[in-house]
Amino acid sequence: MQNVFALPQANVSNFFYKRKLNVYHLTGHCSISKQSYGVLWPETLSGHTGNDIASSLSVLLQNVLQDHSEEKEVTIWSNSCVPQNKNEVVSTAIMLLLKKSQQLTIIT
Repeated sequence: MQNVFALPQANVSNFFYKRKLNVYHLTGHCSISKQSYGVLWPETLSGHTGNDIASSLSVLLQNVLQDHSEEKEVTIWSNSCVPQNKNEVVSTAIMLLLKKSQQLTIIT
């Protein structure tokens, strides 16, 4: 998960304190094709709770699997950010994706 982007951006100091729109971005990288994947959403659509991260990760993995239909195993590496990784919501989302996918057999 990248830092929260406050948009629009400007160098004018008064503008900095006005209300901005926060935009969230989850990025993934596929080591097979060296392709990057990203999920981008504004705070008006959703926040960055465990549910939001789990949904984004699920969408990201579905796109990777769609592009690499021959793959049966996926290994996920991530940092140790608690809302992203160390919660039951993300674990459950990964388990449901594994259960729902017909091509995927292992997620490490």
